[in-house]
Amino acid sequence: PKRIPAKTVPQTADFFQTKAAPAVPPQEPSFEQILAENQRILDEQQRRLQEFQAQQEAEARRRAEEERKRREEEIRKQAEELQRQQLELRRLEEQNRREEAENTARQMQLELNELVLASEKELDEATRAAEPILNDARRTGLKDEEAIKAAEDFEGGRGRVQAALKAASVFMTGKHKQLVGVLEETRKAAMDIIQRVGKIERSLALASGKVNTVKLAAQQRRDAEARREAALKEAKRQEDIFKRFDSDSDGKLSSGDIVRLCREEYSFELTDARLDHISKSDCFKPTDGVPLAKFSVLRTLIGIARGEVIAKQRREEAERRRQLALEQVAKVDKDAAEATEGILGIETEVAKAEKQAAPLATIQHQRIFQPAAVEGAVEQIDIAIEAARDFVAAVQEQLQALGGGEKGQAGLEVEAQSQARRHAQQIGFRLKGFESRLARAEGIAKTARQKVELHNRKAALLREADLALQ
Repeated sequence: PKRIPAKTVPQTADFFQTKAAPAVPPQEPSFEQILAENQRILDEQQRRLQEFQAQQEAEARRRAEEERKRREEEIRKQAEELQRQQLELRRLEEQNRREEAENTARQMQLELNELVLASEKELDEATRAAEPILNDARRTGLKDEEAIKAAEDFEGGRGRVQAALKAASVFMTGKHKQLVGVLEETRKAAMDIIQRVGKIERSLALASGKVNTVKLAAQQRRDAEARREAALKEAKRQEDIFKRFDSDSDGKLSSGDIVRLCREEYSFELTDARLDHISKSDCFKPTDGVPLAKFSVLRTLIGIARGEVIAKQRREEAERRRQLALEQVAKVDKDAAEATEGILGIETEVAKAEKQAAPLATIQHQRIFQPAAVEGAVEQIDIAIEAARDFVAAVQEQLQALGGGEKGQAGLEVEAQSQARRHAQQIGFRLKGFESRLARAEGIAKTARQKVELHNRKAALLREADLALQ
């Protein structure tokens, strides 16, 4: 509080009460004494006022300090209450989160358990199908065909188990944290399900290894037996062929028998040079014929001879086709030259149509004074365009059958077909140019024809109007 000036202090008896001075004989005080007394009284009042102000200031500070402490205590209590509420809220949120996590984990475990149960069921069925292989006692007397059949049945079951496991794996991918939950009991249940999945995979891999081993051995034995039987059948067939071509049944094939064998069995004529080579070989010379024991060597020599004949035939065929291609290319060039001659007629008719259309192009935006002359020019243009298009159609027909004759280009060799395509592209490009020029001339003629028709209608209307006025 502000200090009150001395002159404004209320002059109350209670406030400025002082002790009474001792009785003295009455004496008229001097002016200096009066002034000193007044000054003393003022000083005393000033001192008391300052003490009062100091007390007021101390009281105000005390009250302010108490108010500050009270407010700080209130703020502290509010902060503690807010912190307590926040902790309680976080506790409730954490509790809700844990409950939601547990509910989600239990639901996911139920779904995953269904998938694992399906996998276990499929594994049991596949294992039962492979029981003859997996059971050591039953596998001892198992036939190869039965083992292969059991392995194939197991393969079908194994595919279904793998599909079920894949579904479970896809379900678990990226969901391990949600699956295990937060409680130890839930986490343990999740780990049990995951371990069951691993157990199924290990059991399937173990069973697959045993089944594949037994199946492979059975297939090898079966294939070996099939090859042995095929070899026996082939040996029997070769023996039958040998006996069929052994004309004198002396147990060996003579030169004539070998020639007939090549003609009837291998479909080619054995040359004298190759027959002489066979006659001088070790399979023929010692016994003056080929016995059954050396029939396989003879077949090898016949195969060599047949290969030479086939190679010769291929060379002859290649040469024949080369000559044919040269002839066809020459014919294609000749037909293309004939088709090119038809272009001269097209050029003549197109030039004629353009010449007739040139004067008409200038009257497209003008008035017609001689409609009869315009009609004649239009007719000449139409005749020239029709003639040109007849020539174009004839040339196109020649291009379609270029060098092909009755069979068309499909019967040509590759070289001739390529040559025909080149000529067709070149001539076709020129025909497109003629078509564009004809289209322009035809457009001019069409416009001129429309103007003539419009002129004639106007003239007819004017004549009718004149008759009406008469």
